[in-house]
Amino acid sequence: IQRLAVLGDIDPVPLQAATPSLIEPGWFRLGNERIKFTGFIRTTLRICPMCISEVRNTTEIVHHGVWQLAAIRTCVKHGRHLVAVPKPKNGNDCFDHVPMLDGFQPTAGDLAASQDPELERYLTDRILTGPGKSWLDRLPFHIAAQTCEMLGALLTLGPRVKRAELADAQWAAAGTAGLSILRGGPEALRQKLKEIQDSHPVGEKRYRSHYGVFFDWLRFRDDDRDFDVVRDIVRDFIFKNFPVTVGSTVLGKHCPEQLLHSFSTAKQVFGIPHHRLGQKLVTLGMAKPHASDRFYTLTRYIPTAMLTDIIAELGTRISAKEAAKEIGVETVVLARLARHGLIPKQSEYGKRSTI
Repeated sequence: IQRLAVLGDIDPVPLQAATPSLIEPGWFRLGNERIKFTGFIRTTLRICPMCISEVRNTTEIVHHGVWQLAAIRTCVKHGRHLVAVPKPKNGNDCFDHVPMLDGFQPTAGDLAASQDPELERYLTDRILTGPGKSWLDRLPFHIAAQTCEMLGALLTLGPRVKRAELADAQWAAAGTAGLSILRGGPEALRQKLKEIQDSHPVGEKRYRSHYGVFFDWLRFRDDDRDFDVVRDIVRDFIFKNFPVTVGSTVLGKHCPEQLLHSFSTAKQVFGIPHHRLGQKLVTLGMAKPHASDRFYTLTRYIPTAMLTDIIAELGTRISAKEAAKEIGVETVVLARLARHGLIPKQSEYGKRSTI
């Protein structure tokens, strides 16, 4: 860098600060940040269209090292989105921006200004002054950047959005949305995941459908252990807030204990019929009957401890039909006895009763 600075007759200090430097296998130093190589775009050159328009020839264009960071999509000087330069004909030129820019002219559509640069400001500040002490600051640079963007993509565009379809303006808006949550640390992330869950009817869809693009992004980052800090929070939240069966794999780890149940897992694990469990849960305010009284909908998942108590209680009951047969009377006679309070009736829904 010093030799290049001498050849170019420039100050080597800012040149060194703006140049990614290898400090250990797979990791670079840029400014005051330590950044993994995956945080850089290594095969595409991006440039600010306004920077091009302000110079007389391509040799005067300054290419900033920060522009090669995947999460940096705008020029800090002009606030314009960076544009990708076409691949060079000669592969040797892919690391030399001067011949790559020869004859390149941005279009009018390339001059759009960024409206949501908050994440980029945060990341640029980390490069200039180094990371702070908050939970988000302590995350590796590429983890912080990607988590903000992917959580934000879920919040601004929904779970079914495709990452490859997002434009720069959408990424910027996503980054701003994600940053606003993650500044609050793990608890703010859990709270937002809970809000998303609560926005859907209980049992309508599985957790993967709720968190879609964010969940899938985490799932396919299992080759990078640095993502575990985020992955562990999301996995723990899912184990504690969804009816995940024992042994099921969520983000690379098996569920050690099922904490919540749906109607289907209650029947699968404990063998308790839908209608009997539904009747009891209605009395507890945890389920609502359908018009036919044959099916029930949960208003929240059933804790395992509560389900165990319900099963023990229901085990002491028998149906009205079974009770009539047991004491040798017709069902209609038993119904009259119950109506006069001579036999206690535990519950009654539609045509079914328990004694």
